[in-house]
Amino acid sequence: MSKESDWKLFSKKYFEWKNRYLEQFITEYKAILDSDDTPIDKFVELKERINKDSRASVFRLPGRFSRNDMNLNIKALLDTGVITLDDLSEFSDEVKDMAEFVMRNNSD
Repeated sequence: MSKESDWKLFSKKYFEWKNRYLEQFITEYKAILDSDDTPIDKFVELKERINKDSRASVFRLPGRFSRNDMNLNIKALLDTGVITLDDLSEFSDEVKDMAEFVMRNNSD
């Protein structure tokens, strides 16, 4: 079970991470809209991207948004690149150790 301080921090940081990740999508969507493609091509490409991006893990955490599932959700966010180990610098050593273990095992 995670520490209460980690859970409070995760509850706050998750929405910051989500907004940062979504900002990347917005930048890419703007590039599509600013391209020289025809309006229909822009629309189709943007629709396909939004459909694909809406399935990103930042929207669908594998666990509930709860203290009990925090580590599972952090793992998913790390696995999909929504966050990096640097994003966990304020968390307890327990959480950072878990995250480093996850990243080490994913690189094998």
